[in-house]
Amino acid sequence: MKDIIAKAVEGGWNFHKKFNIEDNAKITYSGNTTSWYGSNSGGLIYPESFIFSHDFCIVFWGREFVCKNCGRAREYEECSLHDLGRAEAWQYHGNLMFLSEDRIKYLEGFLE
Repeated sequence: MKDIIAKAVEGGWNFHKKFNIEDNAKITYSGNTTSWYGSNSGGLIYPESFIFSHDFCIVFWGREFVCKNCGRAREYEECSLHDLGRAEAWQYHGNLMFLSEDRIKYLEGFLE
């Protein structure tokens, strides 16, 4: 979970603002749960509370257009079904993540 959040933050997602977390709060990761403890508050954050949000998906996958059939950028890959149309990467992969049995594993597949 730490690497998934880090990738989104690198892309411009404001994790602290999203959950009203103080900048100096201690953040810990245990499995798929993220905990934070600040001087005045703390809490648990479950992935489902943010992985389906548009702002998270946009910074995680980006707005590049991909083939609706294969999910690859048109200019880089050959796909016989490119005529099905295209979608922004965040929409395409967000939908597949939603349908995935293990959503965290799906996200982890995009970590470099």
